Amino acid sequence: QSKHALTDGAIVGYEALSRLKTRRAISPETIFSSATDIAVEIDATLNVVDEVIKLENRLYRSGNTTPVSFNCSAILLTRADFVGALRTRLEQQGNLHGSIVMEITEENRIADIKVVAEICHMFSQYGLAISIDDFGTGHSNLDRISQIPFSELKLDKQIFWAFCNNRVPISILGAIIDFCHSRGAATVVEGIETPFHLEKARLLGADMGQGFYWGQAVPPQFLDKHWCDS
Repeated sequence: QSKHALTDGAIVGYEALSRLKTRRAISPETIFSSATDIAVEIDATLNVVDEVIKLENRLYRSGNTTPVSFNCSAILLTRADFVGALRTRLEQQGNLHGSIVMEITEENRIADIKVVAEICHMFSQYGLAISIDDFGTGHSNLDRISQIPFSELKLDKQIFWAFCNNRVPISILGAIIDFCHSRGAATVVEGIETPFHLEKARLLGADMGQGFYWGQAVPPQFLDKHWCDS
């Protein structure tokens, strides 16, 4: 799914979304959640990482330097087996220079934030960019995430829609965005689906947006016509 600049709508990033191939689509919230065995979640996440690395390399060779992101549960960053496997992949790639972004999600499984921050600092040395995903849900708060070297924060669509429906004051979301900008981090508004949403996101002063306003997510072959050849 594409990510867009709020100023002119230009594509500034892509997010890899996961779907299981079954008779009925399974939500990624189910795949990457506490309901899933941790070993399965690790394998699924690393599979997405491999696909993201492949796509980023293909895009780079074609002259497209748009960053590609993947989702990672915060709890996985406290697992030595996952961290080791991801580190091996980053070492093989060399310095990524921000071309790949790890979006950290946190739900009802509370991870040790000091460990998460330490691992993020280590990964950032390989040029892996760090994003805070779905901010406004779960246990995330500004004090908790301030230890993480993130360069991007994504406002969850539910809190954004609450703002659009006048249930959350602009001062709250504005303070979050100001906090990010004071750290030199960009902000992304999720859930932009209508021109009204776009107008409200711009009013907040956010940098980027993501949502169905710009269309549905597409398979990787839409970005690389030779994707299925390898």
